[in-house]
Amino acid sequence: MTDALLLKKLAVVITIKLVAITALWWLFVRDERVTVEPASVAEHIGRSATEPPTHPDTFKNQGKTDGH
Repeated sequence: MTDALLLKKLAVVITIKLVAITALWWLFVRDERVTVEPASVAEHIGRSATEPPTHPDTFKNQGKTDGH
């Protein structure tokens, strides 16, 4: 099989797969929406919904003294 023929067959297969995936998304996923409530997210990650968020930089210097 020549390189040009292989490239053509691969391009056709990839195009068919992309069309199929797009059609499946269009038919089944396009109109779906997910609602996210802060309380359920907080419960999932194990903290209170009223607890203020912590920034990752808060923990960088934790346990360190004057830089030594």
